[in-house]
Amino acid sequence: MSGRRKEHIFINDIELKECSKCKELKSLHLFRKDKGKWDGLYPYCKSCASVKDKKVYYKNPKKKMKVVKEYMKRTGEYYKYKPYNPKYYSSVESKKKKRARDLKRRTLKKNADIEYKITSQDIDNIINKYNGKCAYCGKPTLNNYHIDHKLPLSKGGGNEINNLALSCPTCNLSKNDKTDIEFIGRVV
Repeated sequence: MSGRRKEHIFINDIELKECSKCKELKSLHLFRKDKGKWDGLYPYCKSCASVKDKKVYYKNPKKKMKVVKEYMKRTGEYYKYKPYNPKYYSSVESKKKKRARDLKRRTLKKNADIEYKITSQDIDNIINKYNGKCAYCGKPTLNNYHIDHKLPLSKGGGNEINNLALSCPTCNLSKNDKTDIEFIGRVV
């Protein structure tokens, strides 16, 4: 049976594939992508592949690190990240830069609070305005939400009600310092 490919199985209109390692039927999203395979999926499920990868890594970690470095150089990712340098991050200069960033952020927040302080009633109004859904992706956020500044504090925004929006944590954290229009332009 090793030379024959296993076709996918449909149960209740859900496409499933058998893992070659654990022999369980699993949904296709539980398999890694592999362009070299007939169906575009790795033969092992993600959990079995992870166990296999760990064994390979522990046998020869230097080889694995070399492969990753070559991949990062080939794709251009290698130059985006600086290697961790404990001498730099514990240096006086680094601590001064961090202190300056923190001070700037505290100043922005403090200045925004001078003009308008956010109250619990304001938060209720924002939740009602957006019907409990994220302003960016539309997912329900009643249990887990962030109050987002449409125009970020770093770009001159304040705590006025018309500058605040209900957001899910994913959208708010990926939005960073973009305005709402810049972020929606990237999401869509």
